Amino acid sequence: MNAENNITLLLVCPEADTPAEAPSWLDDAADEVADIHLLAGPATELSWAESYDTLEMVRWTEEEGLIPCLNRVTAEVTEGHILLLFADETPRLADLPGDLSNTECLKVKLIQQAEGESRHNYQVRLFPATGDRIFEGFAIPDLTRAFFVRGWKLRGEVPEFRKSSAAYSIAQVTREAEHCGHTRLCSFWKGLAAAEQRGYARAEEYFRKARNGPSLLEFDLLAAMNNLAHALVEQHKLQEAIRVAAQSIQWNASQRAPYLILQRAQLMAGNREESILAMEAYLEHLEEDTVANLDTYLGASEVHYLVGEQKLREGNYEGAFHHYGTHYRLEDGQVEQPVLEKLFIYSIELQNRDLSIRYFNDIFGEHIPDKLDDDMSARLLESLSLFMDNEWYDFVSEVYEELVTHNPGDNELLHGWITTLIKNKDIEKAQSLIKSGKSKKKAG
Repeated sequence: MNAENNITLLLVCPEADTPAEAPSWLDDAADEVADIHLLAGPATELSWAESYDTLEMVRWTEEEGLIPCLNRVTAEVTEGHILLLFADETPRLADLPGDLSNTECLKVKLIQQAEGESRHNYQVRLFPATGDRIFEGFAIPDLTRAFFVRGWKLRGEVPEFRKSSAAYSIAQVTREAEHCGHTRLCSFWKGLAAAEQRGYARAEEYFRKARNGPSLLEFDLLAAMNNLAHALVEQHKLQEAIRVAAQSIQWNASQRAPYLILQRAQLMAGNREESILAMEAYLEHLEEDTVANLDTYLGASEVHYLVGEQKLREGNYEGAFHHYGTHYRLEDGQVEQPVLEKLFIYSIELQNRDLSIRYFNDIFGEHIPDKLDDDMSARLLESLSLFMDNEWYDFVSEVYEELVTHNPGDNELLHGWITTLIKNKDIEKAQSLIKSGKSKKKAG
């Protein structure tokens, strides 16, 4: 991107997101765009902006607000394209195409990383300058109506902008729902606000209006459909929820929420096999980028665990332990004790020696030889008996040897070791232990 592209940058600095210093990318942007307008609220302190001769400061008043201020600026831009950014966003300017036509615009992926996971939403942020007031909304700039009325087209490129705060916080959505007026997204915001208050009947009504009303951009339309399906599930309108979630998937399969909604609705309706199929379909598309806004996310490891639990309840042991095993691998073995014990028992039943030893060590390794309470000791001896049933005497002998070495006075452990040695045809060592035991009794 360069100044020849005739791009005007609008950098919005709300008071809540006031940067303490100039964004790190601003120096580069000053060399690559034609103009930069810095839009700020009435109380926003931006002393660093004074050092930039290329910045034009534009402030909105409390009575005016952000959207009218944006429109005041866009009405003065009659050529080229406009790029909208917020102060908490870090763009990759090099990813912006330099050959946009006067009807082309660009959606960007706003990525927020927090609490160990990454979420993203889409917004149209690079669009043709028209010399008109094209934004709708109250505090969340909305170009939906302009996109369809003016016949804009989306380019295929989807550049990524990093964002430190949520693209749609609860507070933002609530304010937007209260003040959005008659914008195309107004029913959507009202539905989200109602759902947040668990008013699912009202949410259903609003999301229907959003889905069935004037055209929305695909990422917002899918979000409306998915939230409609969720509101239906919460009201136990299961068959309609299943139908809406399936429609969302049919519209675009590269999502997450509709599969999870479908799984829950099918399970609540008693359709257990269909519920499992929904989760397996979710896993098939998990590596794809979701195309829906406000999508939900459940990690692959957790999904494999849930599918494993459900298959186990259905008596599908092979399928259950396939998913438990995948869960185990994805978590690098750091899984809950009940999962380890299920994997251990199943590997014993399959007579898979290597896996049985691995899971045994995961369960008991940190407790052997001197950190075994009564319950753990009983479980240990029971597990060793399972190894004995499979005639894996050498491993059992090694465990008993370690236990006896650290618990020389425990006759039960000594007897178990001797029995194992005899089973393993190590008669000489068994006899030596028997003689040693008798010698200790005499000495006593």
